[in-house]
Amino acid sequence: MWVDFFVSYFIAILLLYVPGLLFALGLRGRLFDGVILAPLITFVGSGVVAIVYYGLGISSSWLGMLLPVFLVGLLLFVCRLGIDASYKKQLFNHNQACCNSHDWFFLLLSIAAAFVVGMFFFVKTLDGPASFNQGPDNVHHLALIETFTKTGFYSPLSTTL
Repeated sequence: MWVDFFVSYFIAILLLYVPGLLFALGLRGRLFDGVILAPLITFVGSGVVAIVYYGLGISSSWLGMLLPVFLVGLLLFVCRLGIDASYKKQLFNHNQACCNSHDWFFLLLSIAAAFVVGMFFFVKTLDGPASFNQGPDNVHHLALIETFTKTGFYSPLSTTL
C-alpha cells in the first residue's frame, strides 16, 4: 500500500506543477521561475475556474477543474514556441534558460528540506498509507470536501456544510 501512497503523491505533484509550468513558460518565463511559480499559478487558475463555473451554474469534477488551466497553459506555451523561434533555443539552452547553479542548488535544498519535514511530521504519524492525521479542524474540511464532490461546485465563495 505504500507504493500506492507514493504513486498518488507523485501524481498530485504532477497535477500541481504541469499546468502552472506550461502557463509560466507560455508567458516567456524562465524555466527556473516557472518551476517556482507553477503551484501558485495552478492553484490560482483552478480557483478562478471554480468561481466562474459556480457563477455560471456549471457543476464539474476534478478533471473539469484542471483541464481548462492545463489547456490554457498548453495553448500559451505552444503559441510562444510557434511565434518566437529564439525562445525555443533559449528555453532549451541551459545557460540562458536557468539561473546559475547556486539558485538550482538552493531550490533543490528547499525541496529536500520540505520533503524531510513533511515526511517527519505527516507520514511518520500515520498508522499506514490508508490512514490520515486527525487534526482538530478535519471534521470541517472533510465535510467541505464531501460537499464539493457531491455538488460539483468547488468555488471557495460557496462553501457551506
